[in-house]
Amino acid sequence: MYSNIFHPPHYTFLNSEESMLAVLWALNAQLEAFEDACFYSRDHGKYLCNVADCLLGRSLFTTHDGHLCLAPEGAQSGDLMMVLLGCLSLMVLRPSDHDHGGHQVIGEAYCHDLSNGEALLGSLPENVEGVLQRIQIAGINERVFINRRSGSILEEDPRLGPLPPGWQSEKRGDNSRLWFWNTDMSEAEATQEDPRMTLEALRKRGMELKTFELE
Repeated sequence: MYSNIFHPPHYTFLNSEESMLAVLWALNAQLEAFEDACFYSRDHGKYLCNVADCLLGRSLFTTHDGHLCLAPEGAQSGDLMMVLLGCLSLMVLRPSDHDHGGHQVIGEAYCHDLSNGEALLGSLPENVEGVLQRIQIAGINERVFINRRSGSILEEDPRLGPLPPGWQSEKRGDNSRLWFWNTDMSEAEATQEDPRMTLEALRKRGMELKTFELE
């Protein structure tokens, strides 16, 4: 995790350039020096120890289209990395050995190239990145988008476009979540389901959706 995925940058993490130096440092470090750095300072060694914690029980794999990803240690060649609607993480599925077409859930996956919804919405516009912005009153990190050229913050994903006719949205409460309602609903019936991300809306975008039977 890099400091520059936060806005403002998170001081407890190295930025992406520093993390590259950390890897080079590790290649030349003595084991004893590495362990000392892990426990006593916020430097390359500390960063690498944090990385090691995140990688424990995980394995690296590549997809057919060249993405480098993290998967559960038990993942195998031929497993599928899927976006399951409603899940916060990518999931690794394995086709069942039986003939009924089911799939076994292997576990969560992480792919940096797909960490901003690219699998569903395509690439972000040029110079725009997804970052985490701290909401102090709620004590949480909120996903927003920053234009690195202008420095402006976009609270909504620029790929979604405007709400459908008749729909409105507003943030409610300390957790800063968006609520949606249309002219046929009262505000009390508002939902947190974005009408631009429903099954119908995704199909209109040309997204191929499938139903999986999970074991």
